[in-house]
Amino acid sequence: MFLKNVLPRFVRPFARRQYLKAHLTLRGQIPYAGQKVFCPSGSIIFDRISRTGTYEPEIVDVLVALAKPNTTLFDVGANIGVLSSAVLARRSDIRIVAFECSPATLPYLRRTHESSTHKDRWEIMEVAAADQDGVLDFYTFGAEQGAYDGLSSTGRGGTSIKVSVTARRLDAVWEDLKRPEVSLLKIDIEGGESAAMKGAAALIEVCRPYIVFEWNTINLCAYGVAADQIFSLVPSGYELYSLPFLTEVKRSLLTLELSRTEMFLLAPQSLGRGEEE
Repeated sequence: MFLKNVLPRFVRPFARRQYLKAHLTLRGQIPYAGQKVFCPSGSIIFDRISRTGTYEPEIVDVLVALAKPNTTLFDVGANIGVLSSAVLARRSDIRIVAFECSPATLPYLRRTHESSTHKDRWEIMEVAAADQDGVLDFYTFGAEQGAYDGLSSTGRGGTSIKVSVTARRLDAVWEDLKRPEVSLLKIDIEGGESAAMKGAAALIEVCRPYIVFEWNTINLCAYGVAADQIFSLVPSGYELYSLPFLTEVKRSLLTLELSRTEMFLLAPQSLGRGEEE
């Protein structure tokens, strides 16, 4: 009974990790969502995929469910392209514009994109999303800790190196792309989320997209942003929920929500629960 019911729980993850590690060592990439994803062997993302077989599945499920047919998703903070690859594999009726500026991460994202069977629906923007256009300081922790890179150094990835990157407002990119219908913004840029949203004010007003974003207190400290500033991000006619359980966030319970999750959703009332009420 032990061998049949219990042992596989330990053997399968170990076997999966060894298989993916060998695959990465030999080819520099791993199979994921039916695609090739290129990544450094010691990266945070590789570690999670090799242990669990997936990466942020609850967030992928939310993105897949909320993106409207024949619209565009802005993936801000695309890293090596894992989430974009997973969403594109499950939704053949959407287009993704992915934003990534980290010089340590971009070589892997470029290779993942180039090998993707979905690249005709996937565009890469090698810029930082911010509240201004120009050249900004950017802090990188290297390829393995690239998930922690950002426009301020949070210290979460160890010692950072300061480089310069090109920054764009999402509104400016949206205008350059001829104002496509964007039904979903996913923003995960290690504390820079509020600035990115500020730079997307026109897009949000016109398209009324769902906005899935990270709100991590450690990251926010590096930007001098208080946790309760999350409420100032809520556009008129939107409601704020925590993910993955879609719990409406109240100011009095924000500390509790932040202890349970760092992912949140801004939903337009006309498309969400407000319409039903």
